[in-house]
Amino acid sequence: MKPRMPEGTRYLRSDGTPSKLSRKHKEEKWISYVKEPEEVHSPQANLRSIILELLNSRTISNVILADGDKYVGIARLPKIAASIALWHERDTPIYEIFLEPVKRVEEKVTPIDGEMSDKEVRELIKNEPLIDLYPVVEEGKVVASLPIREILATRVSDLPAIQLGELALELPRANTLGEALMLMDEKVFPIVLVGDKVLKARDVLMKIWEERRNPIGEVSFDGLLKEPHIISENVTLKEVIELIKPETDDGILISVKGEVRYVPWSLIFSQMI
Repeated sequence: MKPRMPEGTRYLRSDGTPSKLSRKHKEEKWISYVKEPEEVHSPQANLRSIILELLNSRTISNVILADGDKYVGIARLPKIAASIALWHERDTPIYEIFLEPVKRVEEKVTPIDGEMSDKEVRELIKNEPLIDLYPVVEEGKVVASLPIREILATRVSDLPAIQLGELALELPRANTLGEALMLMDEKVFPIVLVGDKVLKARDVLMKIWEERRNPIGEVSFDGLLKEPHIISENVTLKEVIELIKPETDDGILISVKGEVRYVPWSLIFSQMI
């Protein structure tokens, strides 16, 4: 078992010396929220194992990829779902696609470095907002993770009273379901607007899992389009947690001047540090 410091988590290097995280953890607020990196996978792991983890855990929509403990990248639920749904060989059985390595959908994103200040972490999140499990890296190695939705589900009291409209992103819009899947693959948003309805990446992935014994070309996603649950832009961060739960929902849809916008959980968390 790893040693612990009385006031929080302590991370040690392989030689037993304190890491940068443990030396800095009193200085920067974000470090008080990190945990040990449990959801780390090899890039050679098959898609099936990653899909099962994503479907079984409603608090993450991405996993961290590492070669041993060396950081490689991440794999996100929307890209996995869309990539399989758009599989080029349409007669391929889904269970065969599941055997492909997750490396096929690997994405290189900048991780949080153990030396970063709160301001630098906020800026990183602003530039990469569509992640809810951030890798924390020291000297190229994954030493911790920042589980955004898990934090929000348990630390509501830490949220400031700002309005959601200030954090809203433009939502990808499509005219057809096929176009929505292509946008999901390209933009990696967990929700895409299709006309006046929405397509959720988690629903697409669940449908793929349910149809795993069939060829991907035989799967219809038409029934997945749903009426959006839209809330007012004037709702505060604390109020929204009572309406939409980070444990179950992959983000928040709000109305801003009559347009549907998207607020990722990561941008809400960024207001806490």
